[in-house]
Amino acid sequence: MRRFRRVNAVGATGVVAFVVAALTFALAGMVVHPSSPKLALTSGTGTSITSEIFDSPACSGAPANLYPGTTHCLVFTVHNSLTVPVTVQSITMSLDGSFPALPSGCPPSDFRFPSFSGSLVVPGRATGDSPGLPITMLDSGTNQDNCQNTTLHFVYASVGQFTDSTTTSLSVSPNPPVAGQAVAFATTVTAGNPSADPTSLTGVVNFFSCSSAACTDPVLIGTRTVGPSGDVTFTTTLSAGGQFFEATFEGTGTNVAASTSSVFGTTVSPSTSKTTTPGTVATVATATAKSSRATHGTPLAFTGADLAALIGGGIVLVIVGALLVIHVRRRIEAGS
Repeated sequence: MRRFRRVNAVGATGVVAFVVAALTFALAGMVVHPSSPKLALTSGTGTSITSEIFDSPACSGAPANLYPGTTHCLVFTVHNSLTVPVTVQSITMSLDGSFPALPSGCPPSDFRFPSFSGSLVVPGRATGDSPGLPITMLDSGTNQDNCQNTTLHFVYASVGQFTDSTTTSLSVSPNPPVAGQAVAFATTVTAGNPSADPTSLTGVVNFFSCSSAACTDPVLIGTRTVGPSGDVTFTTTLSAGGQFFEATFEGTGTNVAASTSSVFGTTVSPSTSKTTTPGTVATVATATAKSSRATHGTPLAFTGADLAALIGGGIVLVIVGALLVIHVRRRIEAGS
């Protein structure tokens, strides 16, 4: 019986090579369920899968050559470049139809490909292997010759789930704020892998006030629901003095992880409002100035009639005065 060696054996003298290429393909096959969202684990989100065939039933030792009539052991390896764990729930494999079709004497029906079903947890920035699974090529009696020098390329489909990471930003406007005036707290929640999430972000953001930059004593000052784009705005008033704030996104079930913003520190300025308005002060000053000008600075003016009456009155007074002087002198002389 002729054995079918792997790609690194091609060219060996007198050996017919049947190559099983364990290439890296993206995990695909997203399934969405309302209560347990399944996420597409694709190369775009940093996950991929390969497989390896071993001669030993324990799937250990050196890689094996697949040949007709023998059952070997296959292991799926999931590569996770995300920072969060990935849970793979199923993996299936098939021949890649984008490559040239197999010879007629080497039909796909001669292969028995394994599948994985379970819960394979792959940590962030790591790889995880499935249990060993049987893979078989049937011996039809003629496929040894017909399958020679044929390279097989596999593709994989999978259903998986991971909790997407998030980041939460926080800003305050105006900055610095003024005591007693409206202050807007704005946050944006951003998913780490938005293209893989089956739904948009949902949940709430809690806003906290703290007495120090460490924010070890957070006091809840408001809660708002996350908008469709991840934006959240909360408006309130503050008292004067140095204050610290932070915002926390509470996450969405097992789909999206919670995250907390950096602590935002600011000094709230005292209010600048006064009890006497500038308009009232201006009115009083204007009235005083007008009164001063009327009393001290305005010269007297007379018309022609007023002047005649004034002169006439003066003449009368002079005559009366003269007569009074004559009368008094006569009385004095008579008495003497």
